[in-house]
Amino acid sequence: MLRVGSSCAIAIFCTAVGLLTTACSSALVSPSRDDMERAQQDVLNIERQQSVAIGLSVRNEEGQVLLEWRSRERFPLTSTVKALECARVYELGLQEQKAPIGTAKPVPHSPVLGNLPSNALITLGQACRAALSTSDNRAANFIFQQTGGPAALTNWLRQLGDNTTRSDRLEPQLNLSGKTEYRDTTTPSNASLNWLRIDHKLSKQARSLWLNDLASSQVSSHLLKPLVPEHWLVYDRTGAGSDAYSATRAIHAIIVTDRGARYYLALHLRAEAGTDLIDRDEICANVLQIVLSYLKSLP
Repeated sequence: MLRVGSSCAIAIFCTAVGLLTTACSSALVSPSRDDMERAQQDVLNIERQQSVAIGLSVRNEEGQVLLEWRSRERFPLTSTVKALECARVYELGLQEQKAPIGTAKPVPHSPVLGNLPSNALITLGQACRAALSTSDNRAANFIFQQTGGPAALTNWLRQLGDNTTRSDRLEPQLNLSGKTEYRDTTTPSNASLNWLRIDHKLSKQARSLWLNDLASSQVSSHLLKPLVPEHWLVYDRTGAGSDAYSATRAIHAIIVTDRGARYYLALHLRAEAGTDLIDRDEICANVLQIVLSYLKSLP
């Protein structure tokens, strides 16, 4: 059941992605097979102890897969979709575009824009700040309404080279993940690769806006950020969902070490229906500890 990437698979990946000329250079870190298998065994142990499914993908700046588990299985995007929405806004330079907030009706969990009158003018940049700092759902739907909807976001992802991830519904319905639901899903492998692609694709200004919004998150400060060593940086977006089928959690992030090394993380959790969010977060924290210990062991 343990899975590790081979040098052949890495070479194929590097050729297909075509992101960086150095992607297949001899400078690539070669993780210890034993260390990787130990980390994977630790993830498997958590799955068995907690009766959950964990999806994990960690890449370095060249796109090399450093650690993975269930990385090609589908998991719900949940509110991590907001990071993709806003990356597209900034790439297209739409942050100053204005419209009345009434184009998106009030929905649950909209702490910033929820009570604004329908005629209040909001820029897409303001909506992105609300969506990424507080996970404001009305802000996310406003962005969708002004940028062509979920279908347009899916088409943008296809242009990035992702033929798997899909956006289909608005908040909060996009968080529902029935037993055979393919809508609003991704795989950990695609998610980590998308964040890498975006990080390299955006212009300097667009990238700065996107990263600053991600860094402003007020809803994830208890997850990954307290676990990283001092002087490491975290840019992340989280999501969660719960229905009669399962309870889910998602964390997508860029981790920057004090030496400037960049890592791209996608962690997904599927737990039994009714599992409390606090318990889901504890499980995720245990997986993140494994990931960080593994990253700190790399040369």
